[in-house]
Amino acid sequence: MPEILVIEDSALIQKFYMHLLALWGYDVRPAASTVQAVEAIRSGCVPDAIISDYNLGRGDTGVAAIRAIEGLLGRKVPAVIITGEHPQPLLDTPVFSKPLPPSHLKEVLADLVGRPA
Repeated sequence: MPEILVIEDSALIQKFYMHLLALWGYDVRPAASTVQAVEAIRSGCVPDAIISDYNLGRGDTGVAAIRAIEGLLGRKVPAVIITGEHPQPLLDTPVFSKPLPPSHLKEVLADLVGRPA
């Protein structure tokens, strides 16, 4: 079962992602910040993909979290940013606007982990 790391500082949105992704057959690990995402990696999480909010509060961003995870793992991790904001260009990380319809999220995740939607 693919493991998805969800980095989202809104508890309600994080809970929504966790429930939906579990229904779709994913193993989901939550984090609300770069610090929590790094702790998840250090505790054994090896995500097949990352879904992250852009603004994680207190100057923290999903881009910083993704880069920190990739640094710890020593490889690129398929990732997507889902945000209500208009972030700066994010290099090779796709950005989608909130709210992302569940059917579209399912397709995006399937593409990230290489499995049928």
